[in-house]
Amino acid sequence: TLYKFREEPLENRGDGQRSGGDDEKALPVIQTNPTWVEERQEKLRKRKHIMNQSINLIQTAISVIAIAANADRLYVILVAQVFNGALLPFFSMCLLLCINDPQFMKSRPQKGYANVFLFVSVTISLFLSSNTVLEKIVGDALAIDERLYVAIAISITGMAALSFFTSLGKNIVQSFKGNKITNSNASSR
Repeated sequence: TLYKFREEPLENRGDGQRSGGDDEKALPVIQTNPTWVEERQEKLRKRKHIMNQSINLIQTAISVIAIAANADRLYVILVAQVFNGALLPFFSMCLLLCINDPQFMKSRPQKGYANVFLFVSVTISLFLSSNTVLEKIVGDALAIDERLYVAIAISITGMAALSFFTSLGKNIVQSFKGNKITNSNASSR
């Protein structure tokens, strides 16, 4: 359960309990220790620093190993590009979901035309990635036009599934109507 903290001073009701106003039944009274909050923020900051340093160390180690093994630089670059191309549709789908999530964009929801452009961009990135993966997996088993049709089907099916199984489709329709996206609209799906 998420709790909303009260910032107004609490008044003593006389029976040992405190009252904070009209909404006392809706919001439980939670008193926090300021030093606990500061300690928690410091721990989170240290964890973030350790995580960033770990990522930097791993990236550096991979580079050193590749250079020490005298790997062909061209193949290293090509492998990195393939991984980036395969990850791009996943990250662009996450971006599309976050931009249309009312929790993140409540004050400035995405416009309808911007959603169309982003939706088409994500579909194209999924198509290109699917085509590349199919080319590497099936090779010459499929003709070029057949492979392209399969990649088109994968990208359209993937975007339809993303729209249907999440609140994305409903949020995009709402963006054309000009209505602000609310949590109740997003959670009804």
